[in-house]
Amino acid sequence: MEYQKTFDEELAAILTDYGNQSWIDPETGLPMAPIDISKGSMVFIKGAVLASAKWGLHKHQAWIARQIFPDACDSEKLEHHCWLRGINRNAGETDEALLARLLADLRDPPAGGNAADYARWAGQVQGVATAWCVPMGNGIGTVDVLILADALLTGSAVPGPALLAAVHAYIIARCPCEMHPDDLRILAPGIIAQDVTMSIPGVAADPAEIAADISAFISAMAPGQSLYLSRLSAFAVAAGEENATIITPQANVVPGVNQVIRPGVITVSAE
Repeated sequence: MEYQKTFDEELAAILTDYGNQSWIDPETGLPMAPIDISKGSMVFIKGAVLASAKWGLHKHQAWIARQIFPDACDSEKLEHHCWLRGINRNAGETDEALLARLLADLRDPPAGGNAADYARWAGQVQGVATAWCVPMGNGIGTVDVLILADALLTGSAVPGPALLAAVHAYIIARCPCEMHPDDLRILAPGIIAQDVTMSIPGVAADPAEIAADISAFISAMAPGQSLYLSRLSAFAVAAGEENATIITPQANVVPGVNQVIRPGVITVSAE
């Protein structure tokens, strides 16, 4: 239920309540003239003070309600939600990235070494931006974990040997005790920097917004996930265009199992 009202709505409700009251003369017992609620009257001034107090209380209540939910709360409260789950903010980590780790933990809680656990463990290592688990990646009883580095911290999205070794050591210390260290591989996926060139009629949509949507979509793709031309066209259609011409790529992009597509130069222009 929406309880937040504007100051004017609060004041109007209070003045209406005052105006609807029946006032009796204590000496004669007869009804008195309607109370003056016009602007500048004593009742109006008192009503404005009360309305301001109510408005402030409701604002505070709205703020409290937002802090209950990790996806709506302030940065400090988000860190507290994460602390309750044993999740700490990495250096330079944004609220969006921290929230994503918390939601992943809530949706796929620790389960003693399933695929989600391996990706979660890798993500807890400083310098790791994204991680994926490939069960039996090197045969029965083995696990491959693919990671991308945080380019802001490491200078490149491609993880170096030190980060790969750090993730391996971190996971081995937490994974099921029967796993041999040689059965766990921490790998850097091959990155396919994919350019996209699209032409649209430009009647209903903003080309820059479509380009931003395409870039965000490709940035979140997983290893082995294909990029389909129909998916690219769908961004233009969703933005209100009737048609879109995909110039680059000329065909669906199908990466290998250990390859991941990332955005190159994304260009969307109006005809």
